[in-house]
Amino acid sequence: MAEMKLDRRQMMRQTVAATSALVFGTKFSTLSLAATEQTTFSGFDGQSIVWGGVGYLPTDKAAIPNILPVIQMKTAAGGQLLNQLLGKELFNKLETESSFCQKVADANLCWGKTDNDGEARFGMILGIAAEQTIQDSRDETASFTFLRLISYNFIFQVTVSGGVQIIACYPVGGRLDSINYGIDTTPLKDYYLAMFSRASTSGESIPQQYRRLFETRRFGKIKTGLNFRVSSVSLQPAVSDYLEKENVNPEHFIEWLGTAATVSLGDNLNVSVLPYKLSDATFAMAESFSEKQELFFSIPDGDLELETSLLLVKITLKDHPRDNTKFLQKLAVFTHVKISRVVNNQKTELFKQVIFGEQFQVIFKKKEWRQADTTTVYKLTEDMLNMMIGAISDPSMRKPLMDGVKVEAESSERNAEIGQYKRIKLRPETSPNFEAECEAIQRYT
Repeated sequence: MAEMKLDRRQMMRQTVAATSALVFGTKFSTLSLAATEQTTFSGFDGQSIVWGGVGYLPTDKAAIPNILPVIQMKTAAGGQLLNQLLGKELFNKLETESSFCQKVADANLCWGKTDNDGEARFGMILGIAAEQTIQDSRDETASFTFLRLISYNFIFQVTVSGGVQIIACYPVGGRLDSINYGIDTTPLKDYYLAMFSRASTSGESIPQQYRRLFETRRFGKIKTGLNFRVSSVSLQPAVSDYLEKENVNPEHFIEWLGTAATVSLGDNLNVSVLPYKLSDATFAMAESFSEKQELFFSIPDGDLELETSLLLVKITLKDHPRDNTKFLQKLAVFTHVKISRVVNNQKTELFKQVIFGEQFQVIFKKKEWRQADTTTVYKLTEDMLNMMIGAISDPSMRKPLMDGVKVEAESSERNAEIGQYKRIKLRPETSPNFEAECEAIQRYT
């Protein structure tokens, strides 16, 4: 079937009506126009994907104050530093210095242009969406810094209507959980830059993660036009009150949980996951690094929507039996998760569970000397979401989660008999339906 051709400038003009813009830093070669609206996707089958580099999504630069200087950093030759760091890892097997393309998985992946400067069927860009400072407290005794960097990798093609159809979207990110004795003088900007150059708390750098996700993702099994999305995150009034007393903005915590749930969907299910609806990733950015041009995406509503609510946070304290500077803390979190199929604005509920997490640990009484309780709540909720969503794709995880998964924590000799632990369990009110509900969601993955 003959294909119509559309160069990039034409594509820019015809997609200006779309609702979300992604800025890119590298030229795309000509993208070929799909002759028909694609409803299924069987993989790339050796066709070319042009990688357009890394850009950023927020409309308000103030939302990314620490990563933006990193995005704008240049190499000695004047290129974009992050493009070079990502490209060096992504294209680590180019056969010649003059080559732009290499085989990755079942695709011919090309850096900015194809080797023969011809048409490419697909395009790909990484858009940095948000930086999240879960905690950054620094004291002469101890410093605690917990950061999350959220990006989304978009793979797309041009459609007959002149728009851009998303074939797949999935989160890519960095994570830092840093605890240091004494005051930490490292600027946050340096921590974000380090996520691209060395392994973070997740065990790999962002470029290493970026390549791994592209190489191992089963694109041939992704259902095109069937997008998962976190549509709603809420806090019960008592939880909001608790966060405010701890000097944490509830709206910020909602966004942290929304992106955590989005990342969990992307990490655990082989699906297209759209950016969290309330995050900065859904808004336009009308500035490019070099050419002041934009690539526009229409970010649709989700076809399968996840809603989550933090129901209760409960904290109890007891004095340490031998150390009057410390408490024994039991922190419990209850979270509700619902997933629905949406067709013509009508929702059909497929999955509805309440999950419980509990962490028992020794903490300092002085707040400046310990990880914030709200950080513990967030990290525990991350673990709960990952375990629950992971069980959808891994049946072997389901029964342990229904019975309760308990992990003993490492303790010093002084605290060995305390028995510190983390426990995660589905609530008995909803767990009888868990197996069937996981199977219902798995049909869409």
